Amino acid sequence: SGSDSSLRPTHGFFVICPLIMRAAVILALVAVCSALPVLHLSNVVSSVHHTAENDTNYYLLRLQNICSGRVTIHGLWPQWAEDCSGPSFDMNELANLKTELTEDWPSCETAQDSDEEFWSHEWEKHGTCSGLAIHDYFVQVLELYQQYSADGLNICFDKSFNKIDCPSSLKL
Repeated sequence: SGSDSSLRPTHGFFVICPLIMRAAVILALVAVCSALPVLHLSNVVSSVHHTAENDTNYYLLRLQNICSGRVTIHGLWPQWAEDCSGPSFDMNELANLKTELTEDWPSCETAQDSDEEFWSHEWEKHGTCSGLAIHDYFVQVLELYQQYSADGLNICFDKSFNKIDCPSSLKL
């Protein structure tokens, strides 16, 4: 009976061998995967080409070059609606943005409206349709302007504010 147990492999061998094989497979997979190029999501997203050609679910950032001798903001216009219901314009909500607004979003010298009247008009006609709070809307417009003002007078964005091609049918 003692000689029978010496001829059979021990139970430990059958447990350890599969564990070693699994570890070897995992290490091999790690080695193969680490050799592959890294795929960044931002590269995938930026390579997707989207145009607002056949829908109105986009924003139009309209810039103007008739004020102050440089390109300034006219407004950010959701193309799906205008004159929506929402909170009234409140300059107190924008107190910390007034310097930037005065610089980058002035009412034209030839216009009858003051800066605040212009911003109020843009908020009530367009901003209320954006789904953003008043402060968030003006911050978003200023940020888009800072980032894209060199890209022309009409710049389109999807509802997540990713830049897209404007439709060729865009008429202003």
